[in-house]
Amino acid sequence: MLLRSKLNQNKSDFERLRHLGSTDGAIGTELEKRVAKADKMKSEIASTKRDAHKGLTDIRDVMRCDIGKDQKPYKPDLKQVDHMCELLSEKDAELFVSLMPAKDKVEREYLANQVSNGLRDIMNGDKVDIEQHISFNNSGMEKLHKMTEKHKLLKAKQDKNFAV
Repeated sequence: MLLRSKLNQNKSDFERLRHLGSTDGAIGTELEKRVAKADKMKSEIASTKRDAHKGLTDIRDVMRCDIGKDQKPYKPDLKQVDHMCELLSEKDAELFVSLMPAKDKVEREYLANQVSNGLRDIMNGDKVDIEQHISFNNSGMEKLHKMTEKHKLLKAKQDKNFAV
């Protein structure tokens, strides 16, 4: 909803600018002239910076020797670098193969410890549940014993009262 209202607002702003530019052409042409002038100034600054070093004297021209004047450009030989990259790739593959069993072993131990700890937590939780269940049943059994003792005493009193 918010996005749609922003879009409609932008459309209305664009339409208002288009209408303003078409009805009042002087504003549009003045703006175009200023933008063109600013672009021309920027390009002049860039060309000045680009050509700033052209008037300077090359240091090789004033040197007393001809070192560097007629030298051929250096062509780099990257055969050694390529060979070292190949050796490193081979060593990397070798280490990957040799260390993979150790990594797998560490992962297996980690997972085994996680499973063991999880089982221990479950068993401890079950132990607490069982202890609570036993204590609840013990209290129930104690109540039952008290009730049976009361019943026995009451029956003994009744037998004594009716035996007379």
